[in-house]
Amino acid sequence: TVSEAEIGQIMDVNYSIHGFLPTLLGYGTCTIELAGSQSLIRVKRVRHPQRLQELLLELKHARPQEARQEG
Repeated sequence: TVSEAEIGQIMDVNYSIHGFLPTLLGYGTCTIELAGSQSLIRVKRVRHPQRLQELLLELKHARPQEARQEG
């Protein structure tokens, strides 16, 4: 399944790593909560899910600043 969302729609991003091998190898699941939607986007078996969480939250926080600079 393919899902898309605008960065501005992201409300929260969480990640989880369960089990010995996923912990050892750094694999987990990222869960992305979107505004105006009761569904979640789950990205499973992603390497270093905490990095994906950090990247998405950085992009979310940078977007309003970019819009103000353009306007």
